[in-house]
Amino acid sequence: MVHVPYKWVDGAVLGEHSKKKHQVLRRYISEYLNIRCSMPQQSRFRFAIIDGFAGAGAYQGGEPGSPLIFLELLLEQTQEINVRRTASGMAEIQFECLFIFNDLNRDAIEILKQNVSPFQNRCNQRHDLSAKISFMNEEFETAYPNIKKHLAALKLTRNVFFNLDQCGNSWVSRSTIVDILTTYQSSEVLLNFAAQSMFTYLSRNNPVALKKTLKQHGVDEQQVEEISRVASKREWRAAIEKLVFESYRRCGPYVSPFAINNPDGWLYWLLHFANEPKARQVYNDLLHENSGVQGHYGRSGLNMLTYDPSNEGQDYLFTDTDRQRAYEELFYDIPRVVSEFGDAVSIGDFIRGVSNETPSHSMDMAQAMIDNPDLSVRTENGGERRSASGIRSTDTLILKPQRSFLLMPPLKQ
Repeated sequence: MVHVPYKWVDGAVLGEHSKKKHQVLRRYISEYLNIRCSMPQQSRFRFAIIDGFAGAGAYQGGEPGSPLIFLELLLEQTQEINVRRTASGMAEIQFECLFIFNDLNRDAIEILKQNVSPFQNRCNQRHDLSAKISFMNEEFETAYPNIKKHLAALKLTRNVFFNLDQCGNSWVSRSTIVDILTTYQSSEVLLNFAAQSMFTYLSRNNPVALKKTLKQHGVDEQQVEEISRVASKREWRAAIEKLVFESYRRCGPYVSPFAINNPDGWLYWLLHFANEPKARQVYNDLLHENSGVQGHYGRSGLNMLTYDPSNEGQDYLFTDTDRQRAYEELFYDIPRVVSEFGDAVSIGDFIRGVSNETPSHSMDMAQAMIDNPDLSVRTENGGERRSASGIRSTDTLILKPQRSFLLMPPLKQ
């Protein structure tokens, strides 16, 4: 698929899939700031947001692009956070934020500078907010080493968020994603991957081009050969898609490999990478609050991508119906996973072990633990948890010796 650049000078049109991406971005950054600034003793928060494909910041009709969304949220959320803290008798937080906006299109960067200027002025008027903004005009892979140097010079080694809304599938390498996640503590990456533009031009009849394309996405050549020998056309496409999915899931400790929901199919994947299971959980829960924006095809309990693409699986769009189905699968999946640990596991270790394997809401997982007659959740003092909302990472999940084997799970309340 030939990439057609946005015509920023004439005013770019905001597509439906981009609207959905912005919806997720807006809600997630809002949650990000609130969670990162929740400690009563906290008085300072330093973080960096890098927008690798920033564009001009605004679309036709004045719809904000990602740079303006980031700045709007910074101004709104930091003020709300400090108002709440003052009302609760806590000290204000001093926010220090670095923005790096990069785009290959020089016209886009010049327009972006104009669009950003009013927000910069508003930031400068706040006593509790310091926002520095840098602009770059390069291909992202060329810009990344200089971005690293800039962050290192400012001693920003954690709390780094990369928004990589590439217009294709090969403008950001897997090695760069891995480098981000290993270089910065508490780092996160939100990557747009135009899946359809890759799969449209893949052909099993051209094995040399096929291997070359898939190699840059981390797919093993031997696996491709094995699939091509035995799979039907339908199975081949589904199996190749799963291999690419799994390759990107190996880029970091916690990955949400979900696609933008589109009536014409899974055309765009919006992949969230993080170093911490909490970030993965928050992102998953956010998708349930904005049901239908993203989804995947497969199982809804644990091991969500463990299925035969040719005859198993169904759309999971984070709706209430999907949540109920996931809860029912979790009812049976959780005891199985606990048995793989032995007969007991800390909640923290359990969550770290399964976070990458489920699209389920965190509260549905907790409720399935409480409701299951074959499981017991014990506190550090040995007491039994009765409420899903009370479960802590230090609790222990125990598989009871006398198991029921039964039972249909109850309807989730």
